[in-house]
Amino acid sequence: MSAGRRTATLLLLGVFASVPLTAQWGPARFSGISAGATRSEVSGGFTPGTRWGGTAGLFYGATMSRNAVLQFEGNWIQKGGGDHRVSYLELPVLLGLASSITGGVFIKAYTGLALAFKLSCNGPDTTANTCDSVKGKEWSWPIGLELGRQLEDRTFVAVDLRYSRGLSDVVPTTASRHRTWQLRLILGTPIGQ
Repeated sequence: MSAGRRTATLLLLGVFASVPLTAQWGPARFSGISAGATRSEVSGGFTPGTRWGGTAGLFYGATMSRNAVLQFEGNWIQKGGGDHRVSYLELPVLLGLASSITGGVFIKAYTGLALAFKLSCNGPDTTANTCDSVKGKEWSWPIGLELGRQLEDRTFVAVDLRYSRGLSDVVPTTASRHRTWQLRLILGTPIGQ
């Protein structure tokens, strides 16, 4: 297991060791929207530097047991590095643990797997061939932490911090992979309750 994976696993365990998981988290089924900012880079020196971008999407989730949550998302997300911005349609499947803390406040830690399909690539005119060489799909490993509050009408609002580590190369025959931080605002509502 790599140092990054060990750190992520220890982070998740630490969060849930410090929060008692006695209270059920919230709605049995839920959906909503998310929007925020991304900060991305490409490891391996393909395009040096970092790049700011955006993300927006929809999600659907279900509480599988007292605190286990399964969530499906469809997101538009900008990744890249330096002078290159690559837009993707990203489809994460997430598994997490959530707990009510007090007064409608909840915390959720999650991880999963995401498959993304390239929508566009923009860079300087001199690098048109670089954009053409960016692969059409990408696998990544998201891990995140969400802190939110359930409102009186059972809708909820949350702030989500996510790190996604690329599992596949951005360009064939290179060791270049996206590493992306996301900070998102989430608005959700229960379904069928």
